Amino acid sequence: MTSLLQMWAVCNHKEGYVDLKGAGLICAGFILGSIVGAKFATGISDSVLQRVFGITLIAFGIKMTSFK
Repeated sequence: MTSLLQMWAVCNHKEGYVDLKGAGLICAGFILGSIVGAKFATGISDSVLQRVFGITLIAFGIKMTSFK
């Protein structure tokens, strides 16, 4: 599966459909965000984390059902 994905990525890059600078910035953001998020999440109590997660889910649910 990985080799097929690599072939697809190389073909799309050769045709100019892939912006490597943008992809690199997105990857760096994912890595940095996961590290910072993990440090933040392990530093707060379970009850606070559950409340924040619950409020976030409710807010996204309201947004998805209310706005188009």
